[in-house]
Amino acid sequence: MNSDEQKDFSGEQLRKKAERRRELANLPIEEKLKRLVKLQKVAYSVGMQAGRHPRKPWGTQK
Repeated sequence: MNSDEQKDFSGEQLRKKAERRRELANLPIEEKLKRLVKLQKVAYSVGMQAGRHPRKPWGTQK
């Protein structure tokens, strides 16, 4: 890959990243919270498997 192709590829990746961020920013708050809790559940599961004591995901704390 020559330098011009590399610049084009990098520029395209940056444009796609910016577009994705705009899409995520425009989601309704309810969808953002659902995604956050999903990520928290994944992080909790990984933490437990690693022998840590992570915080429980939102909505599961009692």
